[in-house]
Amino acid sequence: MQGILTFAGLFAATVGAFLIESYKSLSPDTGAQTVVLLAQLVSITNSTNSTLSTDVAIPPFQASETAILVNTLWFAALVLSLLCALAATLVQDWTRRFLGQARPVGESLEQYSLMQLLVHLGVQRYGIDYVASLVVTMMHAAVVIFLVGLNFFLFPINTGPADAVFWICIISAASYLLASAIPLFDSRCPYRTPLTQIFTAFVIIPLSTLSCLLYYGFILISAALYRIENGPLEPIMRQFLGPRLLWEFMREPKRTSRVLHAAIRDNIRPKARRATTLLQRLLSAYAIRGESQGRPFMDEHAFRFLWDHVSVYVLARPREMTYIGLYLLNGEVHNYDSLFVGLRQLQGFMTKVATTLDSVDSVSTAKGAVRLLQAIFIAKTQNDEYSFAAIGEGWRWTAARPVLRRFRDFAGRLNQLNAQALREGDPSLLVAVSSLRSSLIMTLLRRLSEDTHPRSTTRDVLAFILRSLDGAENSLRLLPLSSNDGDGDERLFDDIEGRRLTLAARNAFTLLSGVGSCHWRGRWQNPDSPYVDHKEQPSIWSWRRMYAKAIRDRQRSPASEAFRDLLKAAGLRAWLEPGSTLSTLPTIATSDGGPPAAAVRALRDLTKMVDLPALPTQTGDYEESSRASVAAANLDQVPTTAALRIAEAGGSVMDANKVSTLNSLTPAKTELFNKSLIMVAIGVSGVNDEEETISREDIQADAQEM
Repeated sequence: MQGILTFAGLFAATVGAFLIESYKSLSPDTGAQTVVLLAQLVSITNSTNSTLSTDVAIPPFQASETAILVNTLWFAALVLSLLCALAATLVQDWTRRFLGQARPVGESLEQYSLMQLLVHLGVQRYGIDYVASLVVTMMHAAVVIFLVGLNFFLFPINTGPADAVFWICIISAASYLLASAIPLFDSRCPYRTPLTQIFTAFVIIPLSTLSCLLYYGFILISAALYRIENGPLEPIMRQFLGPRLLWEFMREPKRTSRVLHAAIRDNIRPKARRATTLLQRLLSAYAIRGESQGRPFMDEHAFRFLWDHVSVYVLARPREMTYIGLYLLNGEVHNYDSLFVGLRQLQGFMTKVATTLDSVDSVSTAKGAVRLLQAIFIAKTQNDEYSFAAIGEGWRWTAARPVLRRFRDFAGRLNQLNAQALREGDPSLLVAVSSLRSSLIMTLLRRLSEDTHPRSTTRDVLAFILRSLDGAENSLRLLPLSSNDGDGDERLFDDIEGRRLTLAARNAFTLLSGVGSCHWRGRWQNPDSPYVDHKEQPSIWSWRRMYAKAIRDRQRSPASEAFRDLLKAAGLRAWLEPGSTLSTLPTIATSDGGPPAAAVRALRDLTKMVDLPALPTQTGDYEESSRASVAAANLDQVPTTAALRIAEAGGSVMDANKVSTLNSLTPAKTELFNKSLIMVAIGVSGVNDEEETISREDIQADAQEM
């Protein structure tokens, strides 16, 4: 701007010097009028006529068109130069204020850096750089206007100087136009002028618009061929081919131009026959290419600004990506799904993410890597949904193979770091992993529930991720909530019906167990914050509301020992008593390490999944709660001691028709049978197989005698 100020001052002085002479041609010349009057006096003096005429005819003044044009151009050039000087001083002042902001005392370097980033974003949003470009454009326009006026000024005076100035101006203008046009053909050319932007608007945009129309027509032709070869279009394809697609093309013409080139190259050249059709590949191309220019971090524009300026640095140092995942994402307020949908399809970016997983060596970097994977895996856009619904889920994971190949080792490092963190009373890594697992369960499994294929790539990928997190000897392993869950139940990942409820409940229980071992410290009450928008994805604790009907239809199994131990450790032993209403408060105060109200509510929700009073046998097999009601209806027919034990256990080991045969047993057999019932009720196998076989034979014999 200092150079613009200097040039504007010199230019204004030059134009002013010319205007001093030229502006006189716009008003009558008093000297010329005097000459006319003197000429008339001489004529009268020399006249022989004695009569003196009193009418002196002065010709009316009229400025020439050339004088008007020249002065108009030069005055316009002078005004533009003065406005350029004013705008340059304003830009200098704004820039000085921005650069002069010192770091306040007490503010950390990180906070100051983020504040400077926001200031940079404000500079970009309000276009200070465009104001500077506008000043340069106005200055160039002023020079052109002055030179045009100079040529008009010289030609009426003398053609010699006028011709010399004219040809100098022509050569300079040709050089200027050439320098402005070269960057249109070679982006590496530094000869950019204000005219380059005008060329872009009037040349590139029409060509890009033509590309949009060509690509849309290309897709329509492909749709017609698809219909001829395969029959009617699928509903999702018809929706994608509507006017909305053309509007999307017109909104992003540059992206569409790139896609058109790739589509023609990929689909027109003869290639080996593929499983996917031409139309499917075309629909996928638009969703995959160029999505990374979407809406990133902090707000609608900030992450784009950040990524554009630091992506080269970050990709060269993959470890730094964990910082982005941990500190710079705020999914509760802003949406950057479009960014991550595009990045998820870039092989180079996903390879860098895989390298990031290898560099995890602390709880902080592990949390950042988990949050980054969470943002990548659950990101979705409307184009993404349409396209992958048409071409299949397998395309979603094509570029993610490097990450999946290293995920098992990454899960092993997560296990070690989480075990160490839990020993130190830090559940933050477990919170992050539980949030990731919840996102996968509630988002990806919901999509799979609509999949009609018995197997799909997404289902296999999901099963692999969850199994990796659920590996043996793993501190991140899903704990069994009921006796039927078991450790490492592979069926959880092979079937969808009814499994989402179990996975979601066990995930919540595992998180509560880990947090409880840390005396309920940490930010676990909202584990998804601020990385997940709960408008798009329910919270980890909302599983009971989501699956209310499935819970009502579920047959409860006795609670696992792990869940019972957690209730006891939380001071909720009273919940295990028969007939408990679950309204008893913890016996351990929150100030003494007891569970807060949020934990009590979460534990109460988990009790809806199990039968708390029922006790497991030693072998781990539990009787269904429905049998307890059958046994209770016949307790008057069961010997007193055994009946009490069965009532305390909340179940029975036999059905009603067997109970009715007890009245016919001999006293010795009744005593042996009572002992068996007592042992089974308390979970101890006190009767060997031979004695049990004899007892059953005796019971059957006595029943036949009856």
